[in-house]
Amino acid sequence: MQFYLICYISQLFFYFFIKVVQNLPRILRDVEQLQQEVAHLKLKLKGVEQEVGKVEKDTTQSMEYLIKLDILKNKMNATSKALQEADNWTTLMADVEEVCNS
Repeated sequence: MQFYLICYISQLFFYFFIKVVQNLPRILRDVEQLQQEVAHLKLKLKGVEQEVGKVEKDTTQSMEYLIKLDILKNKMNATSKALQEADNWTTLMADVEEVCNS
């Protein structure tokens, strides 16, 4: 009984060995193709990294420009308020002078 089991296992190993040897050229082609795909994907990834770097740089520059515009807007609002206040005082002074001259 053990002899038959050993023979059976031996035949299975031999069968699998033959299948591996038969499929080895296909496996090697698949491995080569995978290597080429990996190289291609590396190139694509490098391109994407460059694009992301460019976008980050552009975004940083845009944000800096927006910050400067916001500062300018705040200064213009403050100047507008000051001019309105000055106009109010000018109107008040003109009214006072008119009352005094009357």
